[in-house]
Amino acid sequence: MKKQYIMGIILVVLVLGGIGAYQYYQHSQYEKAISKQVTTIQNKYKQASAEKASAKKLADLKQLQKDLVNYTMKKEKDKRVIKAYKQAIAQLVSDFKAKNDQVLKDNTSDISKEVNQEVLKTKINHLNQLLTTVKAQKDVVYQTTSAKQPVKNTENQKQKSTANHPKSEYTQYVEEIQNTIHLYNKKIAEIQAAEQQKAELAKRKAEEERKNQERQRIEAQKAQAAKMNFEEIKNCNFQSIQGKWQAIVAAINYHNGQGYVWQVIDTPNYLDISQTQISGKFDTMFGEFALNSNGLTTSQSTNLPTTFSVREGVLVIDSTDGGTAWSLSFHPKEVEIEKNRPDEPLPESIHSNTEHIAVRASGMGGPSVVYERIS
Repeated sequence: MKKQYIMGIILVVLVLGGIGAYQYYQHSQYEKAISKQVTTIQNKYKQASAEKASAKKLADLKQLQKDLVNYTMKKEKDKRVIKAYKQAIAQLVSDFKAKNDQVLKDNTSDISKEVNQEVLKTKINHLNQLLTTVKAQKDVVYQTTSAKQPVKNTENQKQKSTANHPKSEYTQYVEEIQNTIHLYNKKIAEIQAAEQQKAELAKRKAEEERKNQERQRIEAQKAQAAKMNFEEIKNCNFQSIQGKWQAIVAAINYHNGQGYVWQVIDTPNYLDISQTQISGKFDTMFGEFALNSNGLTTSQSTNLPTTFSVREGVLVIDSTDGGTAWSLSFHPKEVEIEKNRPDEPLPESIHSNTEHIAVRASGMGGPSVVYERIS
């Protein structure tokens, strides 16, 4: 009996030892499986971390996130595996964010000191590329859900919680990039406006300088020919009066008993004087005329002989065309145009201290037209 009792005890010990050994074996296999899973996750992280292509690296991160979701849905799961997944994912996310933050930092500057729009345009291009990158990382690197904040159960807090909607991590980062781009574009517009204003100012200054030079040229030209050279004119050398002369007034006899009266000329009428010829159109009655070394040419005759005389400081060239007596009177600045009547003032349009040429065709009460130099 005693022997049977001892055998029973031995049997129980053997059974319990077998059970313990089996449990130890199972635990050992489980630990090996967990260790293998953790090692696999770590290797996946190392491989993804070393990946140079951003698209492939992002795909690896997505796969790790997907694997974590699938693992947490299993009935049997181990915290160490979950921790390994989260650590790998967090590190890859951190790598992506660090790279993006560096790009943002490298392309962020104090716009109040930046005056080179080409530099700003380059930074805008880089930021637009970063914006495209961040949008591709939506819900992978940057979350689109706002972190939930604990809310106290008070009426005031309830009102605040419904009124405030914190922006997500993704939205905040995208808006930061977009706001920087907006500021750069605004600065570029300001620089361009300032440059345009500067260019317009320079253009106006250049135009003013051109006009000033032109005025100086004209004044120099006038100064060079400030005094009519009667001797040259007698030899039909009109260099001292060369240019364009404009008709300003005419003395006309309407045969109404009032004699000659002054009339302002409104329609364009010019004398063109080259170095060798004076030409112009007198009026509809007498037509065109020209004076050169060959004589006076009118609408009726050519190369009419001329005579020269100086009367009271005025050089007069006379010629006759049938019943019409022609005369060209050259008045230097200091010699006034002859008045129609001694007590009658000259028209205001006849400027003093200015050279004048008076052309007259006296047949049938022909007018006397007064010209002033304009160029």
